[in-house]
Amino acid sequence: MSDYNFSTLNDKDFEELVVDLLSAKFGHRIERFKPGKDGGVDGRFFSGENEKIIQCKHWLKSGISLLITSLSKTELAKVKKLGPSKYFLVTSLPLSRDNKTQIYNIFKDFMDDGSFIFGKEDLNDLLKEYPQIERNHYKLWISSTTVLETIMNSDVLGRSTYKLDEINDGSLKYVVTKNHEDAMHKLEEVGSVIISGLPGIGKTTLADQICKHYLVNGFEFYYVEDSISSIEKVYKKNVKQIFYFDDFLGSNYLGIISNNEDSKIASFFRRIEKDKSKRFILTSRTNILNQGKRLSDAFRIQYIDKNEYEIILTNLNELDKARILYNHIFFPICLMILLMSCMWRNAIGLLSNIKILILGLFHL
Repeated sequence: MSDYNFSTLNDKDFEELVVDLLSAKFGHRIERFKPGKDGGVDGRFFSGENEKIIQCKHWLKSGISLLITSLSKTELAKVKKLGPSKYFLVTSLPLSRDNKTQIYNIFKDFMDDGSFIFGKEDLNDLLKEYPQIERNHYKLWISSTTVLETIMNSDVLGRSTYKLDEINDGSLKYVVTKNHEDAMHKLEEVGSVIISGLPGIGKTTLADQICKHYLVNGFEFYYVEDSISSIEKVYKKNVKQIFYFDDFLGSNYLGIISNNEDSKIASFFRRIEKDKSKRFILTSRTNILNQGKRLSDAFRIQYIDKNEYEIILTNLNELDKARILYNHIFFPICLMILLMSCMWRNAIGLLSNIKILILGLFHL
């Protein structure tokens, strides 16, 4: 789909992608290991009794010079200690022919040739060769520049272009959890889903990212602001469309019910269920949705419980919680390192200028 620079992935996401790609390329299941000090091993597989190891270097901002220095001064010693039959190095950095030659010369006792080194360009070639792996790594493509440009330059947005900025803002730190998978399953099953939960638990973020998934897959997108009636003006038969009604009951659920908005929504659920080219996503706070269900005959008749997916904290397993926390920590740290690097370079430049000034004064 794109020429990726892999900047939307944290280091663990990158390792998972690399293992999936190389597993497909080599035709071997590659072992991965728990987080922590890896001793120079991010993956391994065997040919007979010969251990082959894989090391990933996701150096977003550091540059090739620092990478080669680190490989020579630090990684080589680790590899010699491990003593594998073969060693594969994978980096998200772009690599020139000379770069590969330099890296190969460091690890030549453990590599047959430069093909044991994979850079940005090699990974993109593998993604083209194994497109399903690309699709499985949601965060890789959903936040890519090419995907965003494709959406912005097409007619899939309908009249809701302004909403895309809000959706894009949440993409970088988004983690696909069981909530995402379960809500998607319900949406595919019945065509509509009501995502409910406590305030602040992530209903809108989940709904936003599900909408973006459909946007990338060619659905027209319509954001409903106040009334379900506005959909009638844009509804197109046999055209892929997704409709999104955030906080559809609001706090004024009594007004919505008294204005028969509940009947219109219930009727639209039935319509969507029959039209396989449409998807309908709604969000609501759990307590307000429960009040609405108790007061609305239309909701009871439609039995909207079958459309509801409630986000609760216990839906997140420990691994999901850890991945969410890690993702929110990783990118600010990368930004901080980049800023510190810029400050250091500026400081060196300032000291150099001061030195020149002092030498100049001495010559006056």
